[in-house]
Amino acid sequence: MPPPVFIVLEPFNHIFFVIEEADRRGFDVVVFHTLARPDSALPTDPWAKVTTSHQLTSWSDTDANMKSVIDVCAGRDVVGVYAAAEPTLLLEARIREEYGLKGHTAAEVRNFLNKKWVRSRLRENGLTGLSFVDETDFDAMENWPEGKSFFFKPVNGGGSASVKRCTSYADLQNALSNWQAFEDVHFGPLREYLKGGAGVFLEEAAEGELLSVEGITVDGDYHPFTLASRAVLKRDIAVEMGLTVPYEHPLKERIFEKVRQFHAAVGYRHGISHVEIIVTDAGEIELVELNIRFMGWDSLRAVNIAFDVRMEEILVDMALGRMPEIAAFRKPRQVSALHYFLAPSGAEVFHELSIASSELAFEKSLKSPGEALKTTDNQMDHIGYFIVTAPTHDDVMKKVLQIRRDTTFNGAPLGEDNNNVIICR
Repeated sequence: MPPPVFIVLEPFNHIFFVIEEADRRGFDVVVFHTLARPDSALPTDPWAKVTTSHQLTSWSDTDANMKSVIDVCAGRDVVGVYAAAEPTLLLEARIREEYGLKGHTAAEVRNFLNKKWVRSRLRENGLTGLSFVDETDFDAMENWPEGKSFFFKPVNGGGSASVKRCTSYADLQNALSNWQAFEDVHFGPLREYLKGGAGVFLEEAAEGELLSVEGITVDGDYHPFTLASRAVLKRDIAVEMGLTVPYEHPLKERIFEKVRQFHAAVGYRHGISHVEIIVTDAGEIELVELNIRFMGWDSLRAVNIAFDVRMEEILVDMALGRMPEIAAFRKPRQVSALHYFLAPSGAEVFHELSIASSELAFEKSLKSPGEALKTTDNQMDHIGYFIVTAPTHDDVMKKVLQIRRDTTFNGAPLGEDNNNVIICR
């Protein structure tokens, strides 16, 4: 009797940890992907843990992809599926429906991925004071509301790609031009997903402190496990530059309760969530983004280091429809900061990123020597990152700021470059 099948969609970043955990539990790991996989893998490489992989041409044709899954898994016992990128989440839902796995229907997931639908549900339930403007009404914004700020967003977005802060009609026109040129998103699956979505809109901005809330929902019960403080680029706060976990905010319990209400309002019953919020100076809590997936980049590694856990175990449990053990999150071991770098504005070629610290828990360059830089100023243009730890939040932020100042790009310190100066808590 062959082992049960655990399906993984489009592995990258932390998803490789999930592959290793699923393999460790004795499952046959079956991968469907559009990104290229290596021709060969060392025994220690996560790809070596994959039983079989199948390349798809696109994530946009869910029906065709579902047929491929059914054909590949014919006669097998499919017990779980994991995905963590917005373009793959509809197929994940279809797989859950097909094999009777715990989760949401494709119709529900389609709603969760629609930012206008989510905002509307919160307004109907009295959980937000923020409004939005449809793309069809952009012309009316020529008479810009005095003192108002908005975020230009794709209705079906991901990773804050193509998000722009607008404080005037001229800003809106620039954001539209950027959207039409579409030169700031280089990740293939995300490019296709954004352009295949329901267009763009303006969402009213809340002013205050940006945080994220990480948690799981099982059988309709929401279980938050940590807050993360966020760092953004000073010259453009739509560009995220890092996070720190855990973060002990004085309003933590109120935040957790409000996020619990967000989940209930949209009908989110089972799954992982990464919820970005703003806490205003008046203590109001506003949703920024409801992401029905785990945190991006190498956040899993940062969480594991901070709490001395194996977050991949929790993610696999959730994919299997089980309630995981999360008690360890009550006693963090240390504070962990994950921060990203941009190249200086106008840089054309990446040669070297030298991160200046001997205390790093982890570091990684995202570019190869000699690689051309298409753009340098946007959310998707990060060239590398690091993780550093300390006993307290204040201590770790002191380390972060010193490392950012001293790190060199192509031999020159990044220092106070506009693409390196951040706002953080």
